[in-house]
Amino acid sequence: MAWPAVTVCSSSLPDAACDGDGQAVQINPAEANSTDWVLTAPAGGGSTSYTPVYAITGSQVIACQEIPSGVCPGATLGYVPPSSLVFGLAAPYSPPFDISQLNTTLAGQAFAAGFLLVAMGFFIGKPIALLLGFIRS
Repeated sequence: MAWPAVTVCSSSLPDAACDGDGQAVQINPAEANSTDWVLTAPAGGGSTSYTPVYAITGSQVIACQEIPSGVCPGATLGYVPPSSLVFGLAAPYSPPFDISQLNTTLAGQAFAAGFLLVAMGFFIGKPIALLLGFIRS
């Protein structure tokens, strides 16, 4: 049975070629953690480099292959988009946060709804407290 593998540099701080104090190894992405340096390339083509899993952007593709042989399903030249791989629990892929992803209209509506619920509870609770006080005395 084949499983997907990504190329990871065993060095704690590799250079572009993973040479010197590290070596390139193939591991299952489910076993990767967020600090593993994975072989990536720009999505539009270009030179490869090692990038930590937590820093992979949507504009990069990841070197991937099927073990024992072949390439990952849907891969072109052995590279796949990060969203097509499932990393381990310690390293789920999430693109970097961008402030433009916030929906200010929705956030404003949620804040207004919460404010109204708290105000409604206060204004309904006050007369009930007065009524219960009247009944008690």
